Amino acid sequence: MVQLKYYGDDRDYFKYDLISVVLRESGFRSYGFVPMLTKHRVDNEGDVQPSPSECKSEELLDFIRTHPSPDLNNWESWIRKYVPNYVTIQPINSTHICNQNRREYWSKFNHIIRAPKSLIFFDPDTGVQAGRKTKIAHNEHEKYILNDEMSKILSKLSDSSAFVIYQHLQRNSKLHGADIKRKINAISSMEPSIKVSVYKEKDLAFLFLAKDNQVYRRLVVALNKYNRGSSIKQRGLY
Repeated sequence: MVQLKYYGDDRDYFKYDLISVVLRESGFRSYGFVPMLTKHRVDNEGDVQPSPSECKSEELLDFIRTHPSPDLNNWESWIRKYVPNYVTIQPINSTHICNQNRREYWSKFNHIIRAPKSLIFFDPDTGVQAGRKTKIAHNEHEKYILNDEMSKILSKLSDSSAFVIYQHLQRNSKLHGADIKRKINAISSMEPSIKVSVYKEKDLAFLFLAKDNQVYRRLVVALNKYNRGSSIKQRGLY
């Protein structure tokens, strides 16, 4: 989730537009949210306000504009249009992940990660360590799902559920395809039963993971539908 100050920005507009379509098309009964919120820091990331898009939901844009307060609880009102059950933990706006509390943080979300018939969304600052070619500085760990955590998370995925994980890509768009394929291969090697599909738009990607063939096929159908309806030139489905 990066930081709460970026709530409702252009990235949120994309992520919740995509997730809304997947929920509408895939038949999940529940939605789990693992925000991976980090504490405030001064930087120049994000904070681009959403603007109208011919291929994204005008209703969602209006929702963001009429819910301007930086409160992650607002998303429950939106998501419940698509699923009857919404699950996260409280206090969601002040539960941060950092290097000192990682084990405790993940234990709080254990019941959500294991939930059946759910789409479970992980929203790290940057993404997954899996497939990364370079070492992560210690003070940057909080921005990632680390490899040892990823292995444990994958083992808890219910056959009737799916994970979706936010992934920020590097600035050089020519390297996006190779980076995504490395991440797919790295995750698949951690848990061979996992099937991975990735939807990318500009420098953002979302990793969709499932074990069950039928669940995976429903995800792919939804992602293909989203891809066909998009007018964004820099996009791709892997």
